[in-house]
Amino acid sequence: MSLFDLLFSNVAETHPQHRDPRLRTRVWKAGLADAMEAVRGRIAALPGWCIVYDSPGAGRIFAERRARFGGFVEEVCITFHAPQENRVEIDARSASRLGVGDLGRNARNLRELFAGLQPPPVPPPSAFSSELPEPER
Repeated sequence: MSLFDLLFSNVAETHPQHRDPRLRTRVWKAGLADAMEAVRGRIAALPGWCIVYDSPGAGRIFAERRARFGGFVEEVCITFHAPQENRVEIDARSASRLGVGDLGRNARNLRELFAGLQPPPVPPPSAFSSELPEPER
């Protein structure tokens, strides 16, 4: 992150080709409901974070992160996109309500959110699945 970004940017967002791998779009092999529930649980476990609005139909969770000192609030929007069954892409955006620069706080918010976020376990293939290996002969 450049000095200019630290001093004059108050937004951070994930995307597939982000230069920081910790801020890249997350792709999970899971259903939309499972992915949203995992993110809800992660937000509940983070100090200073709370869910403001949850919209499963739109695939979005809006949250706030309140600083311990100074009462600064960052707004975080997590977006879920399910292009296929059992595949969810998760992106997030964190923005400060006040100020010109955030000194990297919004990027740290997203790293904190994603650091402890684990995808739901992939269920084992069923007995009738074509994903089963061929028996040895």
